[in-house]
Amino acid sequence: MDIDIFTPVCHRAETRGHKDALRTLEALSGAAFDRAFLEHEVSFHKAVIDAVNSSLLPALKNEEARALVTKVAPAFQAHMLAAQALLDKQNE
Repeated sequence: MDIDIFTPVCHRAETRGHKDALRTLEALSGAAFDRAFLEHEVSFHKAVIDAVNSSLLPALKNEEARALVTKVAPAFQAHMLAAQALLDKQNE
């Protein structure tokens, strides 16, 4: 596909956020861990879906890459919805 992969400077904050989330999760157990993990998963997937739709897809020039991103996007949506459903069930 001839695509260069790199982490833009603007994403370094997300990397720190991910490390902070891992530290938080490591300190939890049981239901508190489950809730925090699911909240993180929902938030992360929403952010990825938003970034794909607002930034990545409009910027992609390579049709093969665009097709791949478009193909896998529903899996991210499904995973986010599954995590949200589990979180909703846990909060009942």
